Amino acid sequence: MLLVPETIRLTDEEAELLENNGELLTELGFEIEPYGSRDYIVRGVPADMNPGDASAAIQEICGKLKTC
Repeated sequence: MLLVPETIRLTDEEAELLENNGELLTELGFEIEPYGSRDYIVRGVPADMNPGDASAAIQEICGKLKTC
């Protein structure tokens, strides 16, 4: 859990990928909830991740999901 949740804004495509793969992100250790159409609140990250890297990590994961 993050002490201060982080709000991230994704592209429409990234938001769709996040919605379609929410279970995968939860399994990886992320706690993310919608906060508007393309905004999300990150409340938790995997234990071995620096909380400041959450936004970049989620965008990287979405990028990798695009190619699958």
